[in-house]
Amino acid sequence: MSQFDPTPDTKLLIDGEEYAFTQQRGVVYAEIGKAAKTFRIKNSEGAFFALKVFFPGFRGARLLNNNHKIKQLSQIQGLRIAQRKILAKSKYRQLIEEHGALENSILMPWVEGQAWANFLDSKIAFSREESLQLAKSLATLLANFEGQGIAHCDLSSKNIVFKGKGEDIQFVDIEEIYSDGFVPPSADRMPAGSPGYSPGWIRKYGLWQREADRFAGAILLAEILAWSDGEVRSSSAGETFFYADEVGGTKTSHRFTLIRNRLNALSKKLEKLFVQTWSASKIERCASLASWHHAIQDLDKSSTNLPKPQTSAVSQKPTLQVSPTMIDFGTVDSRKKGQIANAVSILIRNTGHEKVEVKLTRPNWILLSETQISLGPGESQEIQLYLLDNMPTPAKGDYYHFVKGLVIDSNGGNWVLGGKYQIKRGFF
Repeated sequence: MSQFDPTPDTKLLIDGEEYAFTQQRGVVYAEIGKAAKTFRIKNSEGAFFALKVFFPGFRGARLLNNNHKIKQLSQIQGLRIAQRKILAKSKYRQLIEEHGALENSILMPWVEGQAWANFLDSKIAFSREESLQLAKSLATLLANFEGQGIAHCDLSSKNIVFKGKGEDIQFVDIEEIYSDGFVPPSADRMPAGSPGYSPGWIRKYGLWQREADRFAGAILLAEILAWSDGEVRSSSAGETFFYADEVGGTKTSHRFTLIRNRLNALSKKLEKLFVQTWSASKIERCASLASWHHAIQDLDKSSTNLPKPQTSAVSQKPTLQVSPTMIDFGTVDSRKKGQIANAVSILIRNTGHEKVEVKLTRPNWILLSETQISLGPGESQEIQLYLLDNMPTPAKGDYYHFVKGLVIDSNGGNWVLGGKYQIKRGFF
């Protein structure tokens, strides 16, 4: 059996405990990655776990060989999902005979939060202080990794998850992680990084060594440090800030210049580290992650002198609180016409001390329950968003990401909410 397609009624018995698959709008919840599909499941007590089911070709013995060593990393900050079980046939024979595609799948903790990719794609605003705090926390973790001889080897905006705007950072998709004594990947499976975080020389040859996170780590830290600037946010390429073909070497672009100038305004040392790493032709010539950590710590000490970012509608300090800040319409059946495809709700709250007049606008493929509301101090109102069947569909793939799904204008602050939905094509 090459695929695992559970229904909402599917149950799994693992080590005497029953697990059920969670749903989102009637469909089994799953996230699709490069090598696997990860399902959110829960036990009889309601605790959430992740079940990572690998695609054919990614279920090799190396997962088993490194599993015990990966588990030993679970006490390191940021590696909670290293606490895991491999569903090997030798131990879970009955389960694998019933569901063959589960062989060598991984049961591990479910990490709550949002990936950095969500902020890039939806252009969610950060204050200068929030950008600095997140960069400081991430730099600390990455420098600690490198200092202990550990490298994630596939750092990207999708593989960093945190709560709020920087609390409890966790790394996911750690199967390619490097540490002394680990079984290395075969030459044809050498980690080559992710688009937007990997220059051509890494994509060509791959990289699996203790310094492997230097390039991607530098890009992530630079993105985060610059994110409080409105022009930087508006220039994001989507779930990555840079396009894949503009990263590294002697290439420069408008986005490169924006980031470089923003870092220069913060600290000449940060700009130097960024340019050094960007132009490197081998990983040893990239700035160490400890160097980034020290430079950001120094920036924190002089934070009172930080330059003010350019103002934009979404960067104004609002008296409105909006939740959630990203619109997720879930899975949409493109075969159904003449009806509402899906619906979600958002809550708008006035956290200020004066009455707020709010105007809501949207594209023609979203319908709103209200287009104008008034909120007194402390008042809130739920707004329904209906995805209509004339919504855009992606030319490739199943996911459609949008930047302006809802624009909120008011005398107390302005918000622009982006989001996504998944298109269900044909028959499953």
